[in-house]
Amino acid sequence: MDNNHNPLLSKTLFNHLPNQRKINPQNKTEVLELMELRANKKLIQHTMQLKTGKIITLKDLSNIIYTTGKTNSDSSLDEIVQQLRNKHNCTVEISVDSGHNLIRIFQRLYLLMLPTN
Repeated sequence: MDNNHNPLLSKTLFNHLPNQRKINPQNKTEVLELMELRANKKLIQHTMQLKTGKIITLKDLSNIIYTTGKTNSDSSLDEIVQQLRNKHNCTVEISVDSGHNLIRIFQRLYLLMLPTN
C-alpha cells in the first residue's frame, strides 16, 4: 500500500462512498418512473449522473427498486396466464384454496414432434 497522499485518488474514492452516492427523494421518484417505463438501467444511470453530478452504480438503481417494493415484473395473474397461453402455447390450471389464495399454477406445454426421414 502506498502511504503517499494523492488528492485526486482520494476525491475519487470519497465520491464512491455510499453516503456520497445517496440520491434525494425527488430523484428517486424520477428513477422509479423511468424504471416503470422499462428504460435501460445504463441510460438511467447516465442520465442521473449528469443530472446530480454524483456517482450512481447500477446496484444503487436496483436498491431503489427493491426498497420501494416495486419490480419490473409486477404482473397480474390474468396477464401471466394469458402470456403462458398465447405466447408459449401452454395449458394452464390454477389451484386456489377456500380463501381464494393461490396455491400453485400448473402449466403443460405441448410440443408437436414430427418424424424426420
